[in-house]
Amino acid sequence: MSDQQDITQQQFLDMVDRFINLANDVGKSLPRSKVSAALLFAAARYNAFN
Repeated sequence: MSDQQDITQQQFLDMVDRFINLANDVGKSLPRSKVSAALLFAAARYNAFN
């Protein structure tokens, strides 16, 4: 089965919102600049293998 499944625009935006909500939750206890850096680093690591 291919991992390239079609999703709706709303599903995509919901997924984006989940990442933002997680970052906002973490940002309550850590500096937002560090949360931003971690999010960017995680995206880079994830995309290195896709």
